[in-house]
Amino acid sequence: MTNIDAQNVKYEIRIPNPKSHYAEVLIKTIANEKGNTKISMPVWTPGSYLVREFAKNVESVSCDINNRAIEVNKIDKNTWSIPAKKGDEISFRYKVYCFELSVRTSFIDADQALLNMASVLMFVEGKEKLNGELTILSPAGWLSAVSPMSITSQDPMQNSPNELFLQFENYDELVDSPVQLGNFEKINFTVSGVPHTVALVGLNNANLDKLKSDMQHICQTMTNIVGTHPCKKYTFIIQHVEAGGGGLEHKNGSTLMMSRFGYNNPSSYQGLLGLVAHEYFHLWNVKRIRPIALGPFDYNNENYTKSLWIAEGITSYYDELALMRAGYVSRQDFLNTLMGYINNHENRAGSKVATLHEMSWDAWIKEYRPSENSKNNSYSYYSKGLIIGALLDMTVSKATNGKKSLDDVYKSLYNDFYLNTKKGKVKDGMGYTDEDFLNVCNKVAGVDLSADFNKWLSSTESPDYLSIFKNLELDIKKVEANKFNWGLNCELSNGKTIVKYVRNPGPALDLGLNVNDEIIALNGVRLNNDLEAIWMKIGRPEKVEIVINRGGLLRNLTGNFKGFNEVEYAISLNANQKTNDYWLTEGALQKWLTITK
Repeated sequence: MTNIDAQNVKYEIRIPNPKSHYAEVLIKTIANEKGNTKISMPVWTPGSYLVREFAKNVESVSCDINNRAIEVNKIDKNTWSIPAKKGDEISFRYKVYCFELSVRTSFIDADQALLNMASVLMFVEGKEKLNGELTILSPAGWLSAVSPMSITSQDPMQNSPNELFLQFENYDELVDSPVQLGNFEKINFTVSGVPHTVALVGLNNANLDKLKSDMQHICQTMTNIVGTHPCKKYTFIIQHVEAGGGGLEHKNGSTLMMSRFGYNNPSSYQGLLGLVAHEYFHLWNVKRIRPIALGPFDYNNENYTKSLWIAEGITSYYDELALMRAGYVSRQDFLNTLMGYINNHENRAGSKVATLHEMSWDAWIKEYRPSENSKNNSYSYYSKGLIIGALLDMTVSKATNGKKSLDDVYKSLYNDFYLNTKKGKVKDGMGYTDEDFLNVCNKVAGVDLSADFNKWLSSTESPDYLSIFKNLELDIKKVEANKFNWGLNCELSNGKTIVKYVRNPGPALDLGLNVNDEIIALNGVRLNNDLEAIWMKIGRPEKVEIVINRGGLLRNLTGNFKGFNEVEYAISLNANQKTNDYWLTEGALQKWLTITK
């Protein structure tokens, strides 16, 4: 570690025994104010809107001031106070346990280390905007390392740790730059002249040539939306796992999780390409074109915004759109996917309880903390945001006779709120407000969309799907049918039919069923997690008697059963829209529903 001065912060990470899952951290800085210096561990990481309490994994905290050991006071759950005077040299040490493999957390074992810095490196309060240097001493034999940050040196030495040097402009960049260590394959390609590296971590069955070609094609498809690539380089880290998935965006890279043997499964592989598209579009949508609340970050508290439906929902719309634009799915397949999102949302009880603005604001307490009642009082801003993204795209296209689309909204947002061409360039761009976003949409569409935005975002009223789709000459049908749905979900556990969810409103609720009830019999017939099938077999009786076990006590629930209606939309291309030529020549949504390679 090089010498420090008052204008920077130096970090060092050692992994002396990866089998123990610990990283040892040293922070060196100069106290530049009178009074105590505070050092804090973030409680969350940008892009994942949940307080994760990373300080819970910290231990063995110690500190030297001018090479003399001093006592450190912990003043709250994630902050330590150091009694240093101006000019004192502070050396702050701790260990952090890293054994949670996800795109948001850190993981160390005998084979590899994935370091997401919000969960490893604390920040010196008041010095978050200063530059600095990170040195990593990784175990001997680990010869591979990647990061969105520039690795300025890697000097593997026989029988000694590899020493890596990384430089950062500020703490935000440090947190936004995961580091992957170990031994893994890499593939490389360029998009719009920008070099891309893909780290393939862990055993997998990927066809490297095909994966390289497909990822390059998807990335170029996403770049074409705004038309300008903002990076000097881009890094993908793909962690291969037995089961699971997910991704997290960064300003110059992303971390993805993929089933290790899922590459020869068409559905799994298409899911990976969609995930690549999603995290890649975040390069523009949220990392540069961002809600005003999401930067500079407050790492000690929740960062609230009503605009996560834009940051995540519209990104989700574009990742589905990308698969069609890139030629991996047909236009009708895309419409079927959109129809599925609409039907699932409209039949979810929570869609009539909370607005989209409320769901964005409450992400910190609802999106990642579902309960047995979540379907009744909430939904995902990803899914409804996707729907609104599609409706907004269609509305802009209709208003401009197909001359403009949502792509043009993002081109304008990029110029006005990242490049700031009208107000002088600002290095990290300006954040937009909800009103700013509406104003840009109005400008591109040439009409006032305020009434639509109010209905879509600030009310629980369903959008007028029929009118919007018919305006674009798409065939759309709406059916309301009684599906004899009981309004509950059950699972079989040790031979018992256990209720896991009860819809409110719904027939199961009316009959008095609760979550955690064991359903034993319906009208005298024993159940085996087949309530609806048994009801059909015994003649669909209106009067029902259900025997349950609730907390060790048997009860009989009686009443009249009547399933509730479900809404179902079906969307299709009409006879005039079966060829690409229609979409190229007639205007409406020619960008939205044209396959281009």
